[in-house]
Parts: sequence; C-alpha cells; structure tokens
Amino acid sequence: MAAPKRQRGFDLRALTTLIADANEDQPGPMLPWSLLDGLAELIPAEEVSICELDLVNQERELQQGVLEDEPRCLERGESTPGEYKSFWRYYDSFWQGLPPSRVGQVRSWTDRYPGRLLAEQPLYREAFQPCGVKYLLSVGLPAPTGRERNLLFWRHAGPDFSDREKDLLTLLRPHVAEIYAGAVRRRRGVLTARE
Repeated sequence: MAAPKRQRGFDLRALTTLIADANEDQPGPMLPWSLLDGLAELIPAEEVSICELDLVNQERELQQGVLEDEPRCLERGESTPGEYKSFWRYYDSFWQGLPPSRVGQVRSWTDRYPGRLLAEQPLYREAFQPCGVKYLLSVGLPAPTGRERNLLFWRHAGPDFSDREKDLLTLLRPHVAEIYAGAVRRRRGVLTARE
C-alpha cells in the first residue's frame, strides 16, 4: 500500500532538510552527528550507527552512533578482547559469501532469514540475540577493497523495518555516501569549489 500524499510530502521534506543540515554541520568522526540524529528521528531505532569493518584482519575499525540511552557513541576497535569472536566465526556463513549490505543495497536480516529462520542462525543466536537485538537494517556505502562500511539501524523491540523505511534509505543512500566523502575532505582540509 502506498504512503498517503501528505506522508510522502513529509518524507521528502525531512530527507531534504536532513541532507542540507548534514552538509552544513561539522564533519564528525565519520559522519556529521546531525545526520545520525536526523536518521534516528526519521527511522526510529534503539541505535543508528555507521561502522567500518576490516574484513582482511577481521576487526571493527570504527563505529560512530547515536543510541537511545547515549546520544553520542564512538568506538574504535573492540571494546574488550575477543568481543567479536562469535561475530567473525559465523559472519561469512550467515551471509553465505555475500557481505551483509553490498554497496548500494538496503537490506534487513529478515530479508535473508524470514520468520523463525533468523533465530536458527548461529551469528544471530550467539552475537546479537544476547544483546537484545531483534532487527537490523543495513545500508551499504562505498569502502576500499577489504573493508566494509555500513549505515546500521538496530531495533530491540517493536516492528521490523517497513518497506517505506527501506525506500527512504534507498533514496538517501547516495546522499549519505556523498556526505561521508565530503566529511573526509573537510577533516583533511581539502574542499571542492562548491564546499
């Protein structure tokens, strides 16, 4: 069922405001904080974050996020030794050779494992279910070879992510990729003519 015209108009205004604010904001560690704050309002979740993984060395490089109970969260590497042991053990088999969110794709866990199939997966059962995570939506962003960069939405309760929310992120994804690239340039002190 299509969203009512009033809802679609609100979504488009919210998206354009979000993009404009992020382009004006400080670059942040990975993305401007205003972008993550705005995304958390647009698509409610207990955590909205961007994470970069080193697939070769099986390490989390950096994760920047806004959490329901902590407005700003920045983590480098693993918080505790071996924290991601279960994650890396089952990572490849969970996605059966595919990264969780290839560049340009918006995907949820339940797209791949609908219904009870998700609870049967060792990665979910050992790494995420104990933390109370119920649903994940990921947006693949460009990253160098051997790395993966995803915008992540985590829900512990409530409904799974809707098609409307996935569509909004599909529209927003190229803008987030450009905002990320612009933030990198600004942190380095290299600006384009437009910037």
